[in-house]
Amino acid sequence: MKEKNHFIKTDVYQVQSEIITPTAKKSFDAMHYLMALNDTLRNALEPNELLWPMSMPPVLPQDKRSIPIANVDPKQKAYYEKWIKTRSDTQGLPVGVHLNVSINDDVLRTVWESQRDKYDSYAEFVNYIYIKLAQGFGYYRWLITYLFGNSPVAEKNYFKPNEDQPSHEVRSIRSSHYGLTSDVTHNYRSVREYVDNIEQNIKDGNLFSEAEYHTSVRLKSMNGDLTHMVKNGTDYIELRMLDLDPTTALGVRTSAVRFF
Repeated sequence: MKEKNHFIKTDVYQVQSEIITPTAKKSFDAMHYLMALNDTLRNALEPNELLWPMSMPPVLPQDKRSIPIANVDPKQKAYYEKWIKTRSDTQGLPVGVHLNVSINDDVLRTVWESQRDKYDSYAEFVNYIYIKLAQGFGYYRWLITYLFGNSPVAEKNYFKPNEDQPSHEVRSIRSSHYGLTSDVTHNYRSVREYVDNIEQNIKDGNLFSEAEYHTSVRLKSMNGDLTHMVKNGTDYIELRMLDLDPTTALGVRTSAVRFF
């Protein structure tokens, strides 16, 4: 499937399907793309295959090494293998919804006209707006988890018997320190400090790359260059705190996207 449709990929493991919708100006349009791609994926499943509706995985084998890594190019596969060795054997298994959000450029330009005397450049202004958004989403992450957390329990063999684990149901195991996190300090004081923090952790060997900077909010550049983002402005933010919604076949509802 992933060789034929560049909107449908696999994540770290071969059993993890990933749908990537095109950019859309309205949430309703994005959901239409998602619906069409979801139908395409489901129609391509083998007769004995099903899509698991939860963010936390189903019952796992005791030996997680038996779960096949994604069938990707050798360089990417080597990265996945290296990444898995540095993590717990289940940390890459929870899945969720990533929502990329940007501000309409016409809106930014209009506001910039009344604020340009406060900034040295348009890029500096844009970065200020996006870092404030990142701070805001980080500050209210508790509310998002409260409203949209959908991973209350872990199935058999996710945790080892004597391993630290929740003693009762919670809103979101995936969004907690039991899920996919980075063991580095996050910095949202400015775009410059955000980028410097990631680059320093890569240099120190704490991160393999920017992709391993697992946090609830990421600042992103269209060309993937962090330095470019500092000089030319942030293009969008990636929000990563949404669990799959098991009450809908799409994994997320339009109302949730509109809430963001």
